[in-house]
Amino acid sequence: MERLGQQFSTSSSFPLNNDVHSCTPIQSPKNICRGFGVMGDQVVDHFHPMKGNAFYNQNSRFQTEATQPAMPLLARASNECALAQTVRVAEFGCSQGINSNAPVSVVLQNILKRTTCEVSVAHEDLPSNDFGPLMKLLASPEGYPAKFRSVYPSVIGRSFFEQCHPSESLSVSFSLCAAHFLSTCPATLPLNFHPNASATSQDDRFAFQQQASADLLRFLDVRAAELMSGGQLVVSVVAQSSPSKVYPVLERTVGALRSLIDDQVLTADDAKALTCPVFYRSLEDVQVTFERLPSLSLKEISLVDVTNPLWQDFRSGLLTVGDYAAKARSFWEAIFEPFFVAQLRGVWKGDSLRAEEVAVGLFDRLELAMRDDPVDCNFELVYFRAAKL
Repeated sequence: MERLGQQFSTSSSFPLNNDVHSCTPIQSPKNICRGFGVMGDQVVDHFHPMKGNAFYNQNSRFQTEATQPAMPLLARASNECALAQTVRVAEFGCSQGINSNAPVSVVLQNILKRTTCEVSVAHEDLPSNDFGPLMKLLASPEGYPAKFRSVYPSVIGRSFFEQCHPSESLSVSFSLCAAHFLSTCPATLPLNFHPNASATSQDDRFAFQQQASADLLRFLDVRAAELMSGGQLVVSVVAQSSPSKVYPVLERTVGALRSLIDDQVLTADDAKALTCPVFYRSLEDVQVTFERLPSLSLKEISLVDVTNPLWQDFRSGLLTVGDYAAKARSFWEAIFEPFFVAQLRGVWKGDSLRAEEVAVGLFDRLELAMRDDPVDCNFELVYFRAAKL
């Protein structure tokens, strides 16, 4: 993985475009935490977890790789954070836990060098998340509770756009590869499903950028409320350094969606429901948000280009083109398939079988496209560390 950015002190300054980075919430305050949007006369719930039954755990090698640049930030955070009589640590967006154990272990290793106090570790995700694999891991000899003394894990089923812990209670909190998901969709994209796709219009991209700015401000504001003075926060999000940056797997998925429309499997109106509540911010987008948060001090921030291990294996000959296409399909399916099925089920008034068949067909077409002409599944991420003043 290549580090594209540099570490910036809080005295670093960026030019501020107030038109682009103004933070006007798209949703009303009562709805921004609940993840509801409106499409026509339908109210649509945009919050959906990753694909369950441990499917996400089995197909998240990229996310595992993407945790590595966060480890030094977590080590510094846990060495510098304020400590209480009972130390509290929190993760936001744990999914099924495959990428929770190692980051928490880094935090505990450093904190328990500084104190003999008990430590509480809470893992947050949506109420509908499949917490089962995480709980099995934590109860196993490989889980961090078996390796550290006086550590007590728990899970919280709640949106991370809400405050999830008592005020001024946390020493360290972190969220890895999760906070690029939004509370809602500010616009519909009937032909390309994803606001960071190259076909997104300037107006639609601006609407999603505004929503992403509001949501990041909300996310950081509630994290600041939870942290005690001197507490530390570490976050990574999938990024896009500029609108001209193209992600090939994203473009291939857009092509698969459009082929479903061309073949009349979906109508353009059906496809509107597949607009994903996600936005890949730039490093500058994140930096500007901190200028609106006097309670948090940005300690370091960087942009990193993370290579998907699947692409590395294919390029080195460890995977055939067919194996690579199937695994790349599963990587993408683990993230987006539950959302596609749920949204189509809503459009088609509960027809789950039809929704599942169409979602499978979409990923079948993506796999065929990847087999015919393999492209990478690599992404940029922004990593940052902040402290509560």
